[in-house]
Amino acid sequence: MKILHAITFLTGGAGRVILDLARHQIKSGFKVLIVANKTEYSGYKHYPEYIKEVRLLKIKIVFIDSMFKRDHGANEKASLHLSENILNDYKPSIIHSHSAIPSMVMREALSKTFPHELPHILTMHGWGINKTLDMEIHDIGVMNKLSKVVALNKSDKKLLISKGLKDEKVQIIPNGISDTSSQIKSDFIKLKDQFNILCVGDLGERKNQRVLVEASTLLFERGVLNRVTFWGLEFTEGYYENVMLPLSKYDTIVWEGLRERASEHLSNYDAVVFPSRSEGFPIIMLESFREN
Repeated sequence: MKILHAITFLTGGAGRVILDLARHQIKSGFKVLIVANKTEYSGYKHYPEYIKEVRLLKIKIVFIDSMFKRDHGANEKASLHLSENILNDYKPSIIHSHSAIPSMVMREALSKTFPHELPHILTMHGWGINKTLDMEIHDIGVMNKLSKVVALNKSDKKLLISKGLKDEKVQIIPNGISDTSSQIKSDFIKLKDQFNILCVGDLGERKNQRVLVEASTLLFERGVLNRVTFWGLEFTEGYYENVMLPLSKYDTIVWEGLRERASEHLSNYDAVVFPSRSEGFPIIMLESFREN
């Protein structure tokens, strides 16, 4: 079987999932090709360690514009390039796309290349908060033409259906947490005088760390907080120094940048907090549950 993953960027938890999928597919004897966006932007970049891992796994990756921006000319050019230079040679058996724009570009490319429909699966890790109504209508239209759309939980499925996605198109594949796992055991919670809190994710308004910084002042004044540590890159350059630090009344926050092998250090913290406005289900949540 020949598998093609069409994505925007190899970044964050979604990039980690795609790499894990590709690794297991290679080990299973399948051929794997990744198509990703070429041009990087502030806050939207390929993680260098992910690209390095792709190279080590000897997985072919093709960079092309635009798999990310909503630009009709660039999207059409990308689909034409894929049709003429990639798909005719690779002849995939199945397509997996992550997010709406790669799905649209791949559908256009496939229609130019093959007379029959190929299985095309889309994974969604959140809907996003910056879409206009026209964008939503367009994306749902594309999704309704795919084989399946994978949602991570019932809430995601309900949201997508409310936007107009056909019920039969949606398949829930839980990202590790089942309905029976919702009750947190009391022995998981450390009882101590002061807490150390960890927040993981690129720094910026979309991730909403601002609310956690503001809360840290109140928690410190109540004597229950020692420190809030932030891991991740700056989504907006200077965000930590210009936005987060001025909000911190006391010396209660620290930014450590991108942390390698993050899951190995989770047990050093009493709570892991995700105040994101748009995050679907980051992998670090599962790693946090694993570390209790």
